[in-house]
Amino acid sequence: MELPPLQMSLWSRSLFAERHRFLVNEIQTRFLPLLSEQQIVEEAEAVSAQEWDHWGAAPANETSDPSDAAEISIEKGVAHWELLNDLRKNTMLSLITGVFHNWDKELRSWLEWEVFRWCPSEVVKKAIWTSTVDEVLNLLKVYDFDVRKQDYFPRLDATRLVVNVYKHGLGKSYEELAKRYPKYLRSSLVFSDDETGELSASDQTAGSWQDHTALELHETDFEDFSSAIADFWHSFPDDLSFQEDAKVPKWFSKALTER
Repeated sequence: MELPPLQMSLWSRSLFAERHRFLVNEIQTRFLPLLSEQQIVEEAEAVSAQEWDHWGAAPANETSDPSDAAEISIEKGVAHWELLNDLRKNTMLSLITGVFHNWDKELRSWLEWEVFRWCPSEVVKKAIWTSTVDEVLNLLKVYDFDVRKQDYFPRLDATRLVVNVYKHGLGKSYEELAKRYPKYLRSSLVFSDDETGELSASDQTAGSWQDHTALELHETDFEDFSSAIADFWHSFPDDLSFQEDAKVPKWFSKALTER
C-alpha cells in the first residue's frame, strides 16, 4: 500500500511553533516564579520565624524551655514547606501536561487535515485521534520523518512518560520511566541547620521502594521538555513523501480498509 504525500506549510509550522512559544513564555512568566524552590523555602522560614516570635511574646513560666519553642517553630516551618512543595509538584506536573497535550492535539489536527484531503473518512479521523503518540510517530516514520532519530527525542519521550505517569500512576509508563529516565523519580526533602535553624531543600534519587508518587519536576525539567516540543516543530519537514517499500502501520492500514 502506498500513501499520498503530506505537507507542512511554512505558515502552519510557524503558527504551531509560535503558539507553543507563547504558552511556555506565559507559564514561565506568570506561574513558575511563584513555584520556585527558593520562594517555598523562604515562605516556610517566615512561618517558622512567626511561630518563634509567638513563643517569644508569650509569658515565661517555670516550665518554659527555649529548646521546645525552637523545635516547635522548626516543625511548623517544615510542615508548611511540605504543603507548599506538594502544591508545587502537582502544579508543575499539571503545567507540563497541558503543554504536552497542546502539542499532541496540534499534531493530530494537522495530520487529520492533511489526510482528509485525500481520505475524507470518519473512520480514519477517529483512528488518528484514538491512536497513541507512538503510533502517530510510526506513521511519520514511513514518510521519512523519523522523530526517534532526532536529538530532542529523549526529552520528548521523557515528557510523554512523565505525563502518563502523572495521569495514571503505576503501570507500563512508570516502568519505562523508571528504567530509561529515573532522574525524574526523586524525593524532595527539607532540612534544618542545627546551628542557625535555617531551612534548606535538596533532592534524593528515588530508591527501589519508591513508586509513582516520587515523580517530581523542577524548572529546568520544564525548560527541557518545552524546548523538545519547540525543536520538534522547527525540525518538521515541508514535504513528507511515502517511502518506497515502507510498511504502513497496522492501525492506519486498518482504518483505511474500514473507511
